[in-house]
Amino acid sequence: MKLSIVIPTYNRQGTIVRSINSVLKQEGMPSDFELIIIDDCSTDDTVRVVQEIGNPNIMLFKLEKNSGANIARNVGFEKSQGDIIAFQDSDDVWLQGKLKRQLEILRDGYDIVGSSLMQFKKEKDFSNLKIGREGIEISPDRLFPVNIVSTQTLVFRRKVMEELMFDPIYSNLEDWDFAIRASQNFKFFYLLSPTCLRYLSKNSITRNHKDTAESYSILYKKFNNIINNFDDKSKKANFLVDFAVQCQASGLPSWNLKKEALKTSINLRVIGSFFLTKKIINFIAKRWKFN
Repeated sequence: MKLSIVIPTYNRQGTIVRSINSVLKQEGMPSDFELIIIDDCSTDDTVRVVQEIGNPNIMLFKLEKNSGANIARNVGFEKSQGDIIAFQDSDDVWLQGKLKRQLEILRDGYDIVGSSLMQFKKEKDFSNLKIGREGIEISPDRLFPVNIVSTQTLVFRRKVMEELMFDPIYSNLEDWDFAIRASQNFKFFYLLSPTCLRYLSKNSITRNHKDTAESYSILYKKFNNIINNFDDKSKKANFLVDFAVQCQASGLPSWNLKKEALKTSINLRVIGSFFLTKKIINFIAKRWKFN
């Protein structure tokens, strides 16, 4: 089966070579793989540094206008020919053994395989880390109250992307949306071992509270049926608390979300949210997000 890896990129001249090399060096990489780079109108030297790699399996495409990562991923898929699709981010690293392990699991009959990841501010060496087989089957309720899936951890059969694609309405949390929809229609396995290193930079979308709050709002409306029907009511309450925290951090109204969470389930996280200030939220975010 042919493998296609898609990397969307925008102004990543300093990190994209590291990202690409972590893919090229994967054990078990088939010789006929294709690595598709979609440049989203970078204004730095990203295109030049990709061209200088000089690998015949790399195909570089440049979008005519800046369109965002979701459209770039969709375009990359449309350019691909693989039966198996994987995504990577242009500032992150695949751990050695990631691809081999996930392809093994696909051969066991699954349609999509994701995993946990590790998140850092500075570069770390995990070359000796072994990726295990322990994991869980994913259903929609397992994907709440927090997002456990990130795009660069996913490997899946072509039919998954043909049916789903990435929703361009999201500026953040598109991986969560994709995973929820995938879990409703496909056999989905989640490795507990991390397979990727995510590096957060100053302009990382993961750090943008306003975009995240807006994406939470879209997600809540889109999957309201699932969220309102959890057997464990604390899942909905904790989801609402996280939504409220993102709103509060970006200056958007959050009080009604906290009250709804309190009506749904009373726990320490819900109660504690009423005492959070923006200053405390930002302090926690810096401490928690950066190892």
